[in-house]
Amino acid sequence: MPTGQTAVILPVPEAEPLVRTWRARFDKHAAQGVPAPITLISPYLPLPAARAALPRALGLLARGPLRFTLRGLVRWPNLAVLVPDPDDGLRRLVRALAAPHALLPYLGRYGEAVRPHLTVAYGADLPALTRARFDAIAADVEPRLPLSCTGRELLLLVRQDGRWAVDLSLPLPPPGNHRQLCDTMGKSLPDPESPRAR
Repeated sequence: MPTGQTAVILPVPEAEPLVRTWRARFDKHAAQGVPAPITLISPYLPLPAARAALPRALGLLARGPLRFTLRGLVRWPNLAVLVPDPDDGLRRLVRALAAPHALLPYLGRYGEAVRPHLTVAYGADLPALTRARFDAIAADVEPRLPLSCTGRELLLLVRQDGRWAVDLSLPLPPPGNHRQLCDTMGKSLPDPESPRAR
């Protein structure tokens, strides 16, 4: 992934104790500074444009925190994921981020619509995600499900020197509360003179 690439995620802190061990072993992004996320879109826009576009998209969809439940582990090719239910609010966020800029999640490698999910394990260390490996993960994770979660903020991540860092954090404001979003933007947008803003 190139330096300067951006992504937008919804962090799921409730899931951290559940997936931390497996992500540390089988998700390289965990070691690169990414908390347990539902990735909404990656890659996103170049950084200056992303800082402007993300608050606008969020303002149009301001509906407050997103509540969902992680119910079971699902096996996809090379992936073990937790799927949120319901996911309609997450899908709306993906469309709001992607559609105005003709973007596709993951550059369209998995089709035009990717179901929102939290990745527990994936990648080259899981060729075809063998049934035995999946069963081992499921035996650890599923007894602690279902897990109720609340998405309270979006994070704009930027990749620098092989790691991901938070560039912008925006809470999900209540319906119609654009003033709160604007106040948050003023507090959250980086100082243009700071090293992080360059």
